[in-house]
Amino acid sequence: MPLRRALNGTEVRGTEYALQTREGQRLVRVNAHPITDQHGSRLGAVAVFHDITEARQAEHLQQMLSRAKDEYLNLVGHELRTPVTDTGFGIPEHERPHVFDRFHRGAIATELAIPGAGLGLAIAKLITDRHHGTITINPPGNRPGTTMHVELPRDLPTGSERRR
Repeated sequence: MPLRRALNGTEVRGTEYALQTREGQRLVRVNAHPITDQHGSRLGAVAVFHDITEARQAEHLQQMLSRAKDEYLNLVGHELRTPVTDTGFGIPEHERPHVFDRFHRGAIATELAIPGAGLGLAIAKLITDRHHGTITINPPGNRPGTTMHVELPRDLPTGSERRR
């Protein structure tokens, strides 16, 4: 069809067709152009067929991955705004200003020989900062343990709002 239109003098660009082959369906984009001599008389036509099957499959896969990523970020975004609580000994008030310092080990952890290097909360703070979020310690109230509140933005700040 595009070649016939080109033979009649009409230029055809980007017409797409689905072709059935032994290997399955293929998607083809066709461009057809009339061929004329220096006086404008039609001599024939040329058609170029581009197999775009893989490109379309890649576009479809990219859309599916993007949709899955958005769904995951919505789920994770909700979870990351949820406080993280443990039921351990808690962090005494006088140690709270130092819990995000590298290699800081609380007195209770040291006395009870609880394993660790004092890097966990420092790393959590670094990751949170790099993602333009916040991590805070909430007062324990009337229960044992510690509650950390992590909040990460769904969208990164733009331009001058970004910090490193």
